[in-house]
Amino acid sequence: MQKWPGIFEKEVRVFFCSFQDPLYIKLAKLDLLVRLADLKNIDMLLSEFKEYSQEIDITFARKAITAVGRIAVKIEEAAERCVLAYHELLRTNVAAQYVVEEIVIVIKDIFRQYPNRYESIIKDLCIHLKSLDNADARAAMVWIIGEYGQRIENSIDLMMHFSDCFKDEAKQV
Repeated sequence: MQKWPGIFEKEVRVFFCSFQDPLYIKLAKLDLLVRLADLKNIDMLLSEFKEYSQEIDITFARKAITAVGRIAVKIEEAAERCVLAYHELLRTNVAAQYVVEEIVIVIKDIFRQYPNRYESIIKDLCIHLKSLDNADARAAMVWIIGEYGQRIENSIDLMMHFSDCFKDEAKQV
């Protein structure tokens, strides 16, 4: 794939994950799909990854969400579509806690790659602030609020949420 990137261009679907695939195969396929991502197949891959993010296996679902972010960082022209996919995941009624946490972690990297863009998702992230249990997600949210605080209406209140239990937070937070 590295030597001849176009060799699998028309065979991307071969690497889609099957329900019966063991986890290590699914994770390898996700990595391959990210490597194969281009502007021609981005919509198909995002649709597939959104389905994967609703899987029962939380590890696989988290990796699928991360894969969307990796594509956004890899292909600047696809970044907006990736962020829109995150918007859709956050707005579903079934947005599980781990989905929100993983999106917060990954969106921080997207914001670092593309500063002052895609800020519309911050409002959706702030809605789910109190459901963040993962220390990495909480640290990412603190970074987002600190970086974009002037654009968030209630940023001081949100930071107060973290300061209330500052001593109990993990080191990275």
